[in-house]
Amino acid sequence: MAYRWYFLRLPKERQFAAVKRVVDKWFPLVWRYRESRFAQLLLSRLNPIVNYYPHFGLRDRDMYYEWMLLDTHDAMTDVFKHRRTRGQIRRLLESLGAEDIEVTHGGNGVEASCRKPA
Repeated sequence: MAYRWYFLRLPKERQFAAVKRVVDKWFPLVWRYRESRFAQLLLSRLNPIVNYYPHFGLRDRDMYYEWMLLDTHDAMTDVFKHRRTRGQIRRLLESLGAEDIEVTHGGNGVEASCRKPA
């Protein structure tokens, strides 16, 4: 995506401000058409904002803005992705002595939960 390419080439101290400018540009339009599935589908193809409406059931417009801003920043500037398979994650948790390990594919890729031994 062109936005991510652009943001990653900025100096680290300027990345958040640049992401905020883009979110400030797109958010009012995304918010205005938040109830229209067609408009959201179209907008999701055009803008870089990570949009959770209405999935999280957040309290108000300000909360959605904050979540969208921070998650858009994370998605656009994250350079530390460490992709692991379900098996790799399970083996790591087993090697740490975890119990009741569950590893599945979820909204964030591979997700795991476990319990620390008593």
